Amino acid sequence: MTLNYGRAGGPVPPSDRPNTQHPHGPFAATLSPSIFAGARGAYGDDLLLALLEQMPDMDGAHGVIVRHPQHQPVPAHLEIEDKAHLIIPHKARFMVDDKLRVAGVALINPAGELEAFGRLSDGGYFKRPNERVFPPYSLRVRKLS
Repeated sequence: MTLNYGRAGGPVPPSDRPNTQHPHGPFAATLSPSIFAGARGAYGDDLLLALLEQMPDMDGAHGVIVRHPQHQPVPAHLEIEDKAHLIIPHKARFMVDDKLRVAGVALINPAGELEAFGRLSDGGYFKRPNERVFPPYSLRVRKLS
């Protein structure tokens, strides 16, 4: 019996290894304010940039920050970009385990509360998954109204 792998209607070839393709950068994101920052009317002063394993709900609650020894939040400084956005003008680099699923990025305060959050957008896939790099000016944060 001949198997027609790759032909329409044919069986899928067996795989003896997991998929080794992972998203790679340069990463970018547009972050939306959480309900906590909205209630205060301003973002905090000492903000940190962290990766999210699970995205929060629409209000910014119930998000899960990556908890792994390799993951260390990095300081974030905001500058004005335009009428509606602030921007992070510096590069941010994270090292994470390749088995971790990273769904988004967040601005957090020193107490660990989400100030702003957004989904990652990336440049494609490659085989070195443990580095997440955000170039300068690639992270936009919506202003509070």
